[in-house]
Amino acid sequence: MDESIKFPEKIDKVKSPKKLRSRTPRADIFTHPSSPIAIRLDPKPNESLVPKAPLLDSLLTNVFLLFGQYHWFHRAYQTAREILAEAKKMYLMLNKPVGVAHCDYWMSRAYYGDKNYAAKTRRTAEAAFLVYQQLGYRDKAGETLNHLCCIFERTRCYNEAVRRGLQGICIYHDIGGPGGITQGLQGLGDVYFQMGRYDEAVSVYKQAIQTKFHPILVAFDAQVGEAQCLHGIAEVYRHQLRFEDAECMDRECEKMGINIMEYET
Repeated sequence: MDESIKFPEKIDKVKSPKKLRSRTPRADIFTHPSSPIAIRLDPKPNESLVPKAPLLDSLLTNVFLLFGQYHWFHRAYQTAREILAEAKKMYLMLNKPVGVAHCDYWMSRAYYGDKNYAAKTRRTAEAAFLVYQQLGYRDKAGETLNHLCCIFERTRCYNEAVRRGLQGICIYHDIGGPGGITQGLQGLGDVYFQMGRYDEAVSVYKQAIQTKFHPILVAFDAQVGEAQCLHGIAEVYRHQLRFEDAECMDRECEKMGINIMEYET
């Protein structure tokens, strides 16, 4: 974040509503294409309608953030970053640090999707995490830590990935976020797999599958996350030359009718 921007010295720590998310595109009721009530709007907001400061309205800024998320869900990562950058400018002008953090988080997800911006992916995620941590948004801090675990895994910084993943899981244990715990366990399993710690990978994958989800809010996430964990276990078994066990896991995954490749970034 721009250090020249001054935010209020004392800000009451208010927890945002708990959100349970997997590390895959979730069935967001407003933006995900599979949602029965997904917003059907022009995918890019009309910038000519944006009022000049100081008339910037927080609602309009939130709409820009929503459109950035919309494009991320549809894998239009460059467009998502452009819109999120505009939303971030508005939040800075409105002196809303948590809004800036939201933009940084989603910009990091958009950079992560393109796979060519390792430094920017990490830097924007770190910036978001610091603000969430400072303002007491522990659920968002945990979510960002889970994302950082994936970032460090991709860049082969495995020890740091494990540290961030465990830190995120601990936060979600404290606040009671089963979705975040599952997300963290799944990411941790991926890291252990890359490190060749196969038994630990299988263990945390199984823990992720057993974690309970809220049946309505994240039913779609639970199915996708479980399918990804089953696939992860199958990959471990293949590396251990346990081919029959791997095929068994593959069949369990196929029964769910989910193509996990659609959720890989």
